[in-house]
Amino acid sequence: MSEEHPRIDDLEIQIVETLYPSDKCIEIIRVLQERFGVFVTLSPIVCREATSGKQFPRFRFGYTHQEILTLNQFLEVNDVVIDRVICKLDTDQSLCNQIQDIAEIRSRLRIANIDFSLEFSETNDQTNTNLAAEGLFSMATIPESRIYFEPLSDLDRTMDVTHGLLDTLCNPRPASRTLQSLNTIMYSRPLTGSKHSFRFQQVNGLKALRLLTDTATYTLLLDSGLESTASEAINMESFLYMIEGKPAKIYQLSEMMLQSVNFHEAENDISLTTAQVPILIESPPID
Repeated sequence: MSEEHPRIDDLEIQIVETLYPSDKCIEIIRVLQERFGVFVTLSPIVCREATSGKQFPRFRFGYTHQEILTLNQFLEVNDVVIDRVICKLDTDQSLCNQIQDIAEIRSRLRIANIDFSLEFSETNDQTNTNLAAEGLFSMATIPESRIYFEPLSDLDRTMDVTHGLLDTLCNPRPASRTLQSLNTIMYSRPLTGSKHSFRFQQVNGLKALRLLTDTATYTLLLDSGLESTASEAINMESFLYMIEGKPAKIYQLSEMMLQSVNFHEAENDISLTTAQVPILIESPPID
């Protein structure tokens, strides 16, 4: 370790059948942090957990967002600080709400950063694409944290078929293109400003997540999960915040397409339908 540690950024310690590190594990964590300056990530492996939509129990890698507080109590009692933990997102619940719950309590935890894991469980590319967009977009209010998407490529295990970011020929699926687009648009430069806050609304079968910063307003349109109205046109005026002389940008994320509209064009219907979500709108900041 003394020879190798300059080349190690961080280590992930996986603990099996328990949520809490043992005394020996705590000792190792302290040595890694204090003696070698290595960042430590903690992740439990929970065996034989019942999973919605699956016939047989599954392994779970990572804490649920409810278990983070319980882990923090354990760390306080044992006077331990963890650099990172992995939190497994529940795709049956609002991803935005789960991430925001963690963002609100993070400053009070003995955990420096919390990373998230999002595992697709569908063969429906539209569902996976919306989940991917919501997960990555919601990370804007929890800087320095990471989000991992699984599986990388399609899985076909007889009774467990799931689409990944890539198909079996390594061609990118819509979720992959969406992540590439959204990551470039929002995170290629720092999101400056002090008011990184979310607003939520639901209109005509769509849900909209709005992120307010000092330099721009980002609105992400997603499928609400209600009965599909694929042919229904989107009334973009419900979501656009326009200032004369300052255009808004409309991104069809999975198609990697950009449409720029000015104040007067926004008064007319923009030809987009609910089947084309997720859609990102970048408009001027709201005062």
